[in-house]
Amino acid sequence: MKLALKKIEAMSHIAVIMIVGSIIAACASMEVVDVEWDTLNGPDKIRQYLGISNSEVKVYAVYKNGDRRLTNAVAVRYDRNTIGAQTVTVSLGGREGGVFQTEVMELTGIRVERQPTKTSYYAGDTVTLAGIRVMGTWKDMPDAEIPLSQLNTDFDLSAVGNAEVTINYNGKTAMFPVTVTERPVAPQPEPAPAVAALTPEPTPATPAPADTPAPAAAPAQTAPAQDIIVLKDGNMIEAKVMEISPTEIRYKRIDHFDGPMIVIPAVNVLSIRYENGTTEIINGTPESIEIIKRQPGMEPDRLHFSVSADPSGFLLYGPSLVTEFSYNHFNTQIYINFPSLGLVVKSDGFGIGFGASFNYLWHTRIGAFYLGGLFDYNGYNVKVPGLKKLPNGKYTDGVYDYKSEKPWRNNIIFALNTGFKFVLSSGICFNTGGNIGLVIADDFSAHKTRVDFLIRPNITMGYSF
Repeated sequence: MKLALKKIEAMSHIAVIMIVGSIIAACASMEVVDVEWDTLNGPDKIRQYLGISNSEVKVYAVYKNGDRRLTNAVAVRYDRNTIGAQTVTVSLGGREGGVFQTEVMELTGIRVERQPTKTSYYAGDTVTLAGIRVMGTWKDMPDAEIPLSQLNTDFDLSAVGNAEVTINYNGKTAMFPVTVTERPVAPQPEPAPAVAALTPEPTPATPAPADTPAPAAAPAQTAPAQDIIVLKDGNMIEAKVMEISPTEIRYKRIDHFDGPMIVIPAVNVLSIRYENGTTEIINGTPESIEIIKRQPGMEPDRLHFSVSADPSGFLLYGPSLVTEFSYNHFNTQIYINFPSLGLVVKSDGFGIGFGASFNYLWHTRIGAFYLGGLFDYNGYNVKVPGLKKLPNGKYTDGVYDYKSEKPWRNNIIFALNTGFKFVLSSGICFNTGGNIGLVIADDFSAHKTRVDFLIRPNITMGYSF
């Protein structure tokens, strides 16, 4: 068993070294060794204040691995605020030296093309621009969207009624309407009756008529309907949102509504789904919300099916083909593997295996952690040294008889299965994890069944539907 563990450890070290080496080699090959500045190409006109994006500047670069590719460069020195001709200096891979000429075109105006998600406020609230789309107009250039982070607002929501919010961008303004209503006052519970003070001569109370009904008991306070705060990291908070400002979100826990007010930075919040079904986008766009909705790692309440392969098995215990079903917090993996193709397996001929694992999932925005149990059976032909053929067609080593020159070895595995499944918005998924457990195997050299300790990495790539 010690020898087997040493072999497994050695092969694991080799696999890690190969992976790390390939990553280092790939990074090294991406190093820029020369830039052909005479091929530099940049825009001949740019928008005032918006400037130049990296995708607009391209130049041919030579990499360490010998590749010559058209590459995006960085405009490092120019004045994007001054109208007129400009000389732009460009840098790539730490090399600065390329220049090109451009002209900064004047900003002539802005307009609100799409209003923000929220246009109704209570008196005294702060305006949020989540969901707004503001377009700029430049001389002799197509209109372009202005980033939300560069917009300033001016508003007064102190009075009830209709109001205008002014958007300002470098001296150009645009407006959109909002509605302001009176903030509702939460009902106050009736005070408990005070204990009557003892007086020498209390005034007798007037008796109530016999048919006067007793006062109804005050209804018990119930928890409000819940809102869902969706954070950028994919976690969700069940809460009652009390106040929203550009810098922070104030809420109360739905399971402890009488508790203290909790404050979180608005920059950490992606959106808020209110109890009436509407969604307010705090950071991002409706498109980004849709991407997260489509991302399998963010939809635990839908059945997901994925297929994947384990190419790392060629270095260890054989490659696998995996089908996977996930629903809510539960996951099932069913796979078939080919142990005779792995370097660790001492097979001599055909081999086949199958197995299944049953796991519990902890969802995140980009996938899920999983932990569960695994059962695996595999078998393959092995060559027993010193066999001689008998007249009856069987083979013998002098002690035991075998039906074949290459007997079939059976392996049964019981193991812990754990790791993390990454799921991209495109549906491409990666499993990175491993198995720790026991292998019950036939040992033909000792003519008995043995039990070995198993440590096996699990790295798969596939697609999730």
